[in-house]
Amino acid sequence: MSVLRLTEAEVLARQKRLGANSKGSRLPAYQPEVAKPAKALKSRPTGKPEASEGEETLAMQLSSHRIRFQREYRFDAVRRWRFDFAMPDKRLAIEVEGGTWINGRHNRGSSMEAELEKYNAAAIQGWTVLRFTTSQVKRGEAVKAIIGYLG
Repeated sequence: MSVLRLTEAEVLARQKRLGANSKGSRLPAYQPEVAKPAKALKSRPTGKPEASEGEETLAMQLSSHRIRFQREYRFDAVRRWRFDFAMPDKRLAIEVEGGTWINGRHNRGSSMEAELEKYNAAAIQGWTVLRFTTSQVKRGEAVKAIIGYLG
């Protein structure tokens, strides 16, 4: 991935051409850090927050066992549902549930119902969904179960 680097003069010229300094403009005024290399993204392309500790740990564990997977796999053509991890050829989905001990999003009423709707739709479409907490991932239980499932 290449990073577009503009000089201060180029940025000012573009802002002037686009009307950045005119009243009511949505573009921000020039800030010198625009010309610096971009920092790492704070969120995924999907707009979700960065991957959780459990997701990152499981990704490393799966990779160390040479298990191939896809992250943030969109499985439904109509809804925007995604699995944390998927093995489409095996129809296996893996979800790492966060906030299980702190009344996180997955444990609250409407969010829990939405998650159940997603898992039920996946089952109807022939997916097996394995769900794990971050603690289970850290203890190695998740990767052990996944290896057991894959045979």
